[in-house]
Amino acid sequence: MKLLADLKSITNISKYQADGLIFSDSEFSCAVESLFAFEEIEEIVRYCQKNKLISVLNIDRIIAEDELSFLFSKLEKFLELGIDYYIFGDFSILSYFRKRGEEGRLIYNPKTLITNSADAYLYKEMGIKVAISNELNFNDILAISKVGNGIFEIYGHHQIFYSKRPLLSSFSKHYNLNKNLDNTLLHLQEEKREALYPVYESKHGTFIYTSYRYALFLELPYLKDELLFGRINPTFIEEEEVIEIISLYKKALASTETEVKSLYEELIKINANIERGFLEKKSVLLKEEE
Repeated sequence: MKLLADLKSITNISKYQADGLIFSDSEFSCAVESLFAFEEIEEIVRYCQKNKLISVLNIDRIIAEDELSFLFSKLEKFLELGIDYYIFGDFSILSYFRKRGEEGRLIYNPKTLITNSADAYLYKEMGIKVAISNELNFNDILAISKVGNGIFEIYGHHQIFYSKRPLLSSFSKHYNLNKNLDNTLLHLQEEKREALYPVYESKHGTFIYTSYRYALFLELPYLKDELLFGRINPTFIEEEEVIEIISLYKKALASTETEVKSLYEELIKINANIERGFLEKKSVLLKEEE
């Protein structure tokens, strides 16, 4: 497994001890922070190439018909940079890369839709890598990982909702709040639960995230030889913490099972608001035959 981390700033790029960096395009990604303009992406790619790091561009949002021309012109420029991989969610991007015989550069991220090995095999036959659903138990993740084309988000607040609608702005307008709720980190709380769910509205839509940081860590000794990439998502996390977390994961990937347990205690000390999600539960998302 190669360790990938989403970059929060170019300023501290040299402190990231990952095997590769993920950077989000300012126009065509679902990221709500740390967005990079083309000139900044050029700089990041040069750094990755100089330091032999894997470069991954995140362009995972839904694309509208009237955006295709701009998208394709931008992709043409990106290809000239020599970026290693592209994370996508809209098939217009797949169409563009297939016409150029560049499918091998693609990582398909449909959030929770890759739930079994048959799904993964289908894309593997097309030369495409896939982001495995994080709402699966460990045995299912392991089985899909064995296909050999999987990436998995091993740490961070997982995105659990995405709408292209400006829901917070609509809420403010409906209740005459006279407040600008866009581009501001807010939290949702259910009436009978204490958990606070981060919610954010950007120019590309509204996004809701898990109240906790998902952490797949103790399972690393069993997955490190199966998964292609493990991804650390730093959304809503201070960069100083992110750098510490990357370092611990890097150590864990080179450690024994016993050593990983000790490192896990260090991970909890950084921030105790971590959970294991569905790792020990039976998923309700599997496409099983009756």
